[in-house]
Amino acid sequence: MGEMAVVRRQIENHRCFPQPPDRDLRVWRYFGVQRFAQAMKNRAIWFSRSDLLGDPCEGSRPKGDAVLYETARAEVIGRGDAKFFPTLRANWKYHDDRARTDMFISCWQMQDHDMMSMWERYCRPGGVGVAIQTTYAKLDASVPVSFANDRHVMLGMVTYGDYDAADFRSDPSNKYSTFMMKKIGYADEREVRLVVDMFRGEHLKGVDIPMNMRGLVERVVVSPYANPGLAAGLEKFCRGLGYTMPVLQSSLREVATVY
Repeated sequence: MGEMAVVRRQIENHRCFPQPPDRDLRVWRYFGVQRFAQAMKNRAIWFSRSDLLGDPCEGSRPKGDAVLYETARAEVIGRGDAKFFPTLRANWKYHDDRARTDMFISCWQMQDHDMMSMWERYCRPGGVGVAIQTTYAKLDASVPVSFANDRHVMLGMVTYGDYDAADFRSDPSNKYSTFMMKKIGYADEREVRLVVDMFRGEHLKGVDIPMNMRGLVERVVVSPYANPGLAAGLEKFCRGLGYTMPVLQSSLREVATVY
C-alpha cells in the first residue's frame, strides 16, 4: 500500500501540493492527550472540517484575487452582460463557502526538532500535549490513497505569502488552492497538510482516516511542560497497544549538567 500511495500521489504532480526536495525530512503532529490516545487506539488520524480548525482565515482568498475578479467583471460588462454579474459573484461566494465545509484537513509540521512555539500554539493546556514524529516519506506511505468511496487523500506543503500583496493570488479554478495557502505570519510552522475533499461534508465535524500507525510513528514526544509521570504513563499505554516506538519527554526545558 505504501509504494502505491507514493506513486499515485507523485504522478498527479498537482500544482497546489508542492513536494519537499528531501522526503526523509522529519514531520511532526501535535495533539492533546485525548486526541493522541484516540489516534493510537483507533489507528487513525482525525481530519477536521476546515471551518472548524479555529482559524477564521481558513480557505479565505488573498487580496490579490480582487484583481482577478475585477478582470472578470470587466469582461462581463464588456460583453453587455452586466446584469448577470451579481449572480456570478454570488456563485463565487457560494462555492467558496461550500468548499470550507467540504475540505477536511490534518495539519503537520516539517521541523528537525519539536518546537516550543508548536507546543504553545497547538497543545493547550501545555502540560498535556503530545507529538508524534515521523518523516514525510513515512507519512505518505502510511496514509491511504483514497477514503470513503474514492475521496482522494492529498498531501503537500503549504505555501505562505503576503495576503495584502496584489501579486499574491490563489488559483480560482482549483478548489484546493486556498486551503494550501496561509498568511506569511504562520511561516514558522512549515506546515504539511493532508487534505480530503468529502463533497457535501457539512453534516460532519471531522473524519477518522485509517493509517498504518506502526509504519508511521518513529517516536512519541511529550510536552516539555508535562508532569514527568505523563511520559511513563503514555509509554505503558502504547506498549499495551503493541507499539514499540520510544516515548520520551521533550528536552526543551531541561537544564544541562555541564560541571
